[in-house]
Amino acid sequence: MPKFLTEFEFYRMLQRELPEDVYPDGAPSAYFSTADMDAVAAVAASGYANLARIYDNMFPQYAEENISDWELLVFGYYLDSALTLSERREKVVGKIRERRGLTIPDMIAITKSVIGLDKEIEIWERGCDSGGWMIGVSQLGINTILNGANLVNATGPDLCHKSPSDYGLTADEWALAQEEAYTYDVRVYNYTLTALELEQLDAALSKGEPARSQHVITSGLTDADKLSGTT
Repeated sequence: MPKFLTEFEFYRMLQRELPEDVYPDGAPSAYFSTADMDAVAAVAASGYANLARIYDNMFPQYAEENISDWELLVFGYYLDSALTLSERREKVVGKIRERRGLTIPDMIAITKSVIGLDKEIEIWERGCDSGGWMIGVSQLGINTILNGANLVNATGPDLCHKSPSDYGLTADEWALAQEEAYTYDVRVYNYTLTALELEQLDAALSKGEPARSQHVITSGLTDADKLSGTT
């Protein structure tokens, strides 16, 4: 961690270079004979202050002038200009800390990276009480069972060659089974997403999830609306 000297610290350093007991100490208020030392210290300190700002801009949690560059780097777009500097920093840091994947914590991390780390999120997996496919747990393979109220025991070595009618289902019924198996709800409590946040969150979730999955985003919910998902 670099050390950027203050005006007082720089003055003390310069004063120590003078012969002992020759010049008074205490400028600028006490003596004029060493006022020039204080003036030099002030100029040097202003340079150090600029270096400190440049250094801070290298880190998103401290950045000011370069916060827009950080937004473009981690999101690929600029955040809402109505956000405060601290909110913009928080979103950038949250995005950097985001883990890629399709576990429930991943979905929560992605959501909070867009709307803020302080928000309360619940992820609800549709139809996962039947022992079938679960987000971030089950592997999509030849023995995958589409779960939910419309459970489909779609297993076997010839699975890839079968159609919905082979299981006694119409195409719409099969689509419903897939929806229950691969859809998850993102529920946001005590906060309503802006139109821009909704658009950005939808894009971020779509980028992180497999093509077979889909999501439904609902915000502005209250504690009374809570389900049994994971927050």
